[in-house]
Amino acid sequence: MNIRFTEQEVQQLIAKYRMQNGLINYDSFCNNIDGVFFDGADPMGVINNAKSTANYDEDEMQCLFDLLTAIKTEIVQKRILIKPQF
Repeated sequence: MNIRFTEQEVQQLIAKYRMQNGLINYDSFCNNIDGVFFDGADPMGVINNAKSTANYDEDEMQCLFDLLTAIKTEIVQKRILIKPQF
């Protein structure tokens, strides 16, 4: 997806998900990411049910929805594995 993080952002993620043995709790990280999205009957549910404090006007919300839909389409069409299958 070519997402870039600053060193500070990487360190914050490591600090949040580091376990006592020093390894990263990837399962917890993925569950938190998955928890932001909703895959229900409401087509705008992805945004309306996000656990975020951001407020969007209608145009911004539609733009964000279109972007998320495009990302989902790319992931599905290119079969991008974003989480390991166990």
